[in-house]
Amino acid sequence: PVDNCDNYKLCGPNGDCIVGNFPPCGCLSKFVPRNQTEWGNGDWSNGCVRRTTLDYKSGDGFLKYSQYKMPATRNSWFDKNMTLRECEMICLENCSCMAYTNLDLRGGGNGCLLWFGELIDMREYSEDGPDIYMRMASSELGKNSNKD
Repeated sequence: PVDNCDNYKLCGPNGDCIVGNFPPCGCLSKFVPRNQTEWGNGDWSNGCVRRTTLDYKSGDGFLKYSQYKMPATRNSWFDKNMTLRECEMICLENCSCMAYTNLDLRGGGNGCLLWFGELIDMREYSEDGPDIYMRMASSELGKNSNKD
């Protein structure tokens, strides 16, 4: 690995690896450590969970996260011909869909990439990166910011 964040699954599911930080692992905004004791002892393998549990009956929505490396695509699906809006609707209708983005970022973006289950291997970029839209409980969508 070139840096700590190149270690696969270093920060566990829904974890956020930041090169140059010590410790390198944090939780994505609106997520908390799954096991605070392990996390505090430097074992990030169990990752993070949503601060507010998803509630499909009350409605979920999506929060945009910018400047992130895309998660591992082991549990993903794509369609080259869908718009971003169609991508959002497909993801919203499937309760195991946790995030979506454009498949191809060239020319303003097109296509659809969906992730199912936990998101693995996220890391922050300091420069512009693609936007990823992550499923959140509707109560978490009041502020449209990924920094709190």
